[in-house]
Amino acid sequence: MRRPKSRHAAVLRSLSLAVLLSATAGCATIESWSNPLIGQWTADAPFGGFSLGTYEFKPDSVNALGFDQEVDYTVDGNRVEVRPRGFGPQFEVTMVDRNTARLGSPLIGELVTLHRVR
Repeated sequence: MRRPKSRHAAVLRSLSLAVLLSATAGCATIESWSNPLIGQWTADAPFGGFSLGTYEFKPDSVNALGFDQEVDYTVDGNRVEVRPRGFGPQFEVTMVDRNTARLGSPLIGELVTLHRVR
């Protein structure tokens, strides 16, 4: 193992390694910045007064009603397309604002309103 020529060089190497590790660990954070849907949401039925449970959108999956489904996302402005990697329905989500979204299906239109929990 080579010795650094100076204390300054050793500090720069350590700092470079720390930045690289932080960038690698922060990939999920970067994903959540580019995908406004990432987070935990409650769902309300379109007719109001009825909660449909909690949904958690993760960078590579959705947990809905206790079941995990691997998904891929396509973000285009305020619209997020959620596609299952295997069998399952495809959804379109329209972001109303940072904490409110409308979830729908290409076949039947708007299904529920989502409200961000965290």
